Amino acid sequence: MKTLPLIGILAVFTSLLSCSESNENRIKSSVKQYISENTNDPSSYEEVSWSKIDTVFEPFSKTQEAKEMQDRMATLLKKSKKTFEEEKELINIQMVYDYKKGTRKTGGRIESYEIIHKMRGKNAFGALVLSDVKFSIDTTFKVIKAENLGLPKIEE
Repeated sequence: MKTLPLIGILAVFTSLLSCSESNENRIKSSVKQYISENTNDPSSYEEVSWSKIDTVFEPFSKTQEAKEMQDRMATLLKKSKKTFEEEKELINIQMVYDYKKGTRKTGGRIESYEIIHKMRGKNAFGALVLSDVKFSIDTTFKVIKAENLGLPKIEE
C-alpha cells in the first residue's frame, strides 16, 4: 500500500517536468521548421548546440501600474499651483517609476522567448559554414526574428 502514494508523487513530478520540457521542445521545433523553410540547403543542416531558453518579459513601462503612475504624474504636472504635498507626491512617483523601469527584469506578462542555436549548413555558394543564430520566438511558438551573431565560419 505504501507504493500507491509513491506512484502518485512520481506521476505529479513527471507531469511537472514534462510541462517545462514541452516549451523547450516546441521552441526547438519552431526553430527547426524556420531553418527548413529559410536556409539555402535545408538538407545540409546539422545541429551543433542550443543555449538555455531566455524568457523575455514585457517592460515595466507597458504595465498597468506604470500607466497609472504616468496618468497621476500628468494630472499633477497640469496643475499650475501645486501644494507641497502634491510636489512631494510627484517626486516620489517619478522616483519609484524610474527605479522600477530600470530594475525590472522578470515578472509581468511573457512577451517572447530567445534561444541561441549553433548550427552547420551550406551557404548559397555551397560552402559548409558554422553559424551562431539568436532566435526570438513569440508566445504562440512562432519564430519572429533570426539574428546571425557574427560572421559564419567556413569549414573545410
